[in-house]
Amino acid sequence: MLDKKTNAVLELLNDKAGIDYTVLEKQLLLQLLPQKLQLDMQSFCSILSFLKEQGYIDIKYHDQESVCLCVTTKTQNHLGGLKETAGTKLAGKQFGLLLLCVGLCAFVGSFLAMVLFKLIF
Repeated sequence: MLDKKTNAVLELLNDKAGIDYTVLEKQLLLQLLPQKLQLDMQSFCSILSFLKEQGYIDIKYHDQESVCLCVTTKTQNHLGGLKETAGTKLAGKQFGLLLLCVGLCAFVGSFLAMVLFKLIF
């Protein structure tokens, strides 16, 4: 599992480069990341190295200003899995609400049945 900063960089690289090798300016990529991450150039390059070592990206070449890279299928699987997990959490909340409503309806139904039974007999 990747931390928030690494995951944000990976999502950006997936959007900008994709599966084809693309030359990207490091400074531009750094500016496109949210300011709340507070990444500098050194930590950004460290994240790129980490992603390459872990097999999320493939770097053809890089220099001080630019990098030529593409994302791998591991990245696409990872990012696709994150989207499915978010949908699963929502379905889990809906299931919990459904159980609560069914339980409440069963209680009210049995209470009304008891009241009607007492009135009739």
